[in-house]
Amino acid sequence: MDNYSIVYEKYMLKGAEISHPASAHNIFLNIWVEGGLLALLSFTGIVVITFVKGFRLIRSFSGLARAVAIASFSALLGILIHNQVDCTLYSMHVGPVFWLLVGMIIYGDKFSIKQGQFS
Repeated sequence: MDNYSIVYEKYMLKGAEISHPASAHNIFLNIWVEGGLLALLSFTGIVVITFVKGFRLIRSFSGLARAVAIASFSALLGILIHNQVDCTLYSMHVGPVFWLLVGMIIYGDKFSIKQGQFS
C-alpha cells in the first residue's frame, strides 16, 4: 500500500509544495492507484451490491424497520459522497462505521422481518 505517494512524485506539477501526499483524496482513485484494478472492481462491486440491497430494504420494510434502513443507507451514502474529496475510510473512526453500515444493509436484506413488527 501507499503506492500513491511513490507514483505521485513522478507526476507532480512543478512548484507543488506537497512532495509526499497521504492520499489521492478520492476513495475510488486511491483504491485503484494503491490496490490495482482488481481492488477497485472489488470495492465498487461491494458498493453496488450494498446500494441494490439498500434500495430493496427501503422498499420492502415499513415503520421503524424502514426508518433504520433509510438511516443506514443515508449514512453510507454520506460517507461515500464525502470520500469523493477526502479518504476518510482509512481513518480508524470512519472506516469501521462504513463497514458496519455495509454489513447491516447486506444482512438486513437477508433478514426477513414481518411487516409491522417494528412499527
